[in-house]
Amino acid sequence: MLYFVFLGEAERAARAAFGELRGAAKGALDFALGGGSRTAAAFIFCPITVLKTRAELGGGGGGGLLAQLASLARREGAAGLWAGIGPSLARDVPYSAVSLLLLRYLQQRLRALGGIPEVVAAAAAGAAAATCATVATQPADVLRTHLVMAPQDKRLAALPALSALLRQRG
Repeated sequence: MLYFVFLGEAERAARAAFGELRGAAKGALDFALGGGSRTAAAFIFCPITVLKTRAELGGGGGGGLLAQLASLARREGAAGLWAGIGPSLARDVPYSAVSLLLLRYLQQRLRALGGIPEVVAAAAAGAAAATCATVATQPADVLRTHLVMAPQDKRLAALPALSALLRQRG
């Protein structure tokens, strides 16, 4: 939801600054808007995502959200709150950038063909864009989960963790 708020505001600002763009300039702007909006949302939600991931994998704590965030901050500091932010950005930013670019491009191409109901064109474009973006970013998601679940004293930086994952799991 927050992503779409950022995206909408960024689109309005870009339209005011650049007017209506076409062709490659519009594609580049869609790519930048998708990636930039996701970056802002990822930084804001990262601490909650850390708690969610740990809870899903059996490492969650008790209490409400604010109590869990405070406990995490006391135990692990900023490194714990933003554990895995690098791989999260490596996954989320390209995903959102590619997905938005492809979605809008494919919708435009399908509309140009004519005779395709709008809902079908939107669904087909959305499915194709999401599939391409998911395939491209899945390795970063695996790395992010690995980093978030690593104990604080054994948490590696993203590149050494990637190297260790490749050695262990191929």
